[in-house]
Amino acid sequence: MFYIETLGETWSVDYGRVDEIPKGLLVNGEHTLTVGVDPRDVFHGARKLQGWLHQKARASLLPWLTSLAVDRGLSFKRTYVKNQVSLWGSCSKKRNINLNRNLLFLPKHLVEYVLHHELTHLEHLNHSGRFWSTFTRVLPNCRELRREMKSLSPDDMPLWASPGLDSV
Repeated sequence: MFYIETLGETWSVDYGRVDEIPKGLLVNGEHTLTVGVDPRDVFHGARKLQGWLHQKARASLLPWLTSLAVDRGLSFKRTYVKNQVSLWGSCSKKRNINLNRNLLFLPKHLVEYVLHHELTHLEHLNHSGRFWSTFTRVLPNCRELRREMKSLSPDDMPLWASPGLDSV
């Protein structure tokens, strides 16, 4: 069982034989996943869960980011959800925003911090005083939230969500 804090959803995971489960993962009813187990590939189930999490993150984070951008009168080119190892998000010079799919395991207020942080980079592509001044106008408690982000532990996420397992 795992908890997607951002969405307030608790999901349970059942396991079955991989040849009995279409596409290796099945969503059963309310918040239950059945994952296929392949004795020849110990990471099969983790990859299927990560793929599901990736789609869940796209479906929830991208509309939220878009809504915040519209509210702030900002625009970006493209957004990507990734399995980033050391970043929660990033913004490129091309105005593309990358978000870590594991944001879903964080409390909503911290996800909002990351989203606003990346949107602020559309105005200031650095961490200058002007960046922090703009960010503070948007989120007055951004420095406290930053400290809270830095206190997060990898233990706050299920092991199968660990970056790097999807490439095994």
